[in-house]
Amino acid sequence: MVKRYLNLTLKNSLGFTLVEALISVAIVSIIGLMVTTLLARTFESNTKTRLLGIVKQNGQNALNFMDNAIRQADSVVCVGNGSTGSVLPDDQTAPANYVGDTIVVKNSNTYTRIQILATSSVNGSIRTDAPLWNDTKTTEYKLCDTSPNPLTSQMLVNTDSGIAVNLSSTKPFTLNRVVGPKDVVQIYFELRSTGSNTDFENSIVGNQIFQTTVVLR
Repeated sequence: MVKRYLNLTLKNSLGFTLVEALISVAIVSIIGLMVTTLLARTFESNTKTRLLGIVKQNGQNALNFMDNAIRQADSVVCVGNGSTGSVLPDDQTAPANYVGDTIVVKNSNTYTRIQILATSSVNGSIRTDAPLWNDTKTTEYKLCDTSPNPLTSQMLVNTDSGIAVNLSSTKPFTLNRVVGPKDVVQIYFELRSTGSNTDFENSIVGNQIFQTTVVLR
């Protein structure tokens, strides 16, 4: 009897069996996987919130500036494609829809020019300036041609901070001009996270759309 008791005691003191060890490893692995997944989701959520905040703040600030500048203007001088040097016809009365990446508005004798550029190779830009025009009023529409009259670059969106203007098929500015009613300008642009951020961070934010419709006062 004593011998049998000693044998059982000796067997139990040898530790876990192989099956017990495997079960223990499996349980620890499952718990580790659950903790890792939870931490990854928390990190992803925090990163997305941070990046979205940066993109939306930059985009909304730019949109507010454009809305105010256009709404308070006396007239829309021109809308054109300043990046390629082409300018829409200088017709101040005929009904038409003008589209482009550059817009110039006039308030009293002060011009405000805004340009939204997006390319596939660089981060693009949203810029504004207050150009001077000493020529006649009939030629002031040439201010939309930025090839001979480049912007003096006050950045509305800081593309050096990991934000880019997304390349879109929709032109940033659409001027709806009809005889009688006031001009109506539609603004559209997309921003995305890029640059110093990782591909993972960029992929969880996506393109953010900013748009509004402005009626001149």
